[in-house]
Amino acid sequence: VFVGFFSCKKDMPTGYVTEIAVFQLQKDKLNRAEEFRNAVDQFLKSQAGLISIEHNQDIENPEIFVDRIVWASKEVALEASKKAEIEPSLTSFFNSMEKSHYFGHTKTVAIASVSN
Repeated sequence: VFVGFFSCKKDMPTGYVTEIAVFQLQKDKLNRAEEFRNAVDQFLKSQAGLISIEHNQDIENPEIFVDRIVWASKEVALEASKKAEIEPSLTSFFNSMEKSHYFGHTKTVAIASVSN
């Protein structure tokens, strides 16, 4: 079962596409999080147009993860998403998701700078 892995937003001003995935692993699969992360990274690094990957884990609810993946374009992001859905090395990861908390397209509406 594929549970909404990617969502795209345009970053200003580069034109890169940022995918945000907010998902929850099944609690009994939490001990496999590093294994899943490594499988996802290995797959993503094999895809054309990948710029960067950032993985985050919620402090209060460790079964919730937020991944940020930057691509050269929306087209390469969507192509990688299609491939991910059928990639055998990601099946266990997708089947271990309890819930996808966020799936959709976003856009940057403002960037705030911090000055001292």
